[in-house]
Amino acid sequence: ALADSAYAALGRGSHADFERMLNEAISFATQNDLLDLADKLWLKQASFLLGIDASGETIQRVEAEKDKRCTRRDDPEFRLEASQLIAGFYLEQGEPDLARAELEKDFKKASKGKIAPLSLHRQWTLLRQLADIAEAQGDIEAAHRYSQDALAIARELGNPPTIIASLR
Repeated sequence: ALADSAYAALGRGSHADFERMLNEAISFATQNDLLDLADKLWLKQASFLLGIDASGETIQRVEAEKDKRCTRRDDPEFRLEASQLIAGFYLEQGEPDLARAELEKDFKKASKGKIAPLSLHRQWTLLRQLADIAEAQGDIEAAHRYSQDALAIARELGNPPTIIASLR
């Protein structure tokens, strides 16, 4: 109900009420051990904040909260979603190096076993995104390496659309 009220406030154009009510919903979910819900609500809030405020303060706030939430519990899927949100912000700001570093950081942690492993589909998604960023940067060698790794996962998944996307 708190989250619905927050979105109703957003519909009325009240950004301050949206953020306040969503904070209440996140606090309520956290206090009642609904951590998945709290994290999902936080991702929506972070996405909204990054969409309306491109200041360095906002991205620092989002990165700090991501680190805090990822430290609290080891959920690689949440970590990746948050990293993709932050990387997307950096790409929109014309900072592909920062976007790539954000994604590589968590991918390396997952592949070295420092966090629980990502699902194969998530790994494929991340590798494809890294390949696209590396290609845009002109780092063809890295783009090829990421694409080859994505192709290997796509073949393991046995999903023709992922195989085709990897080959492209």
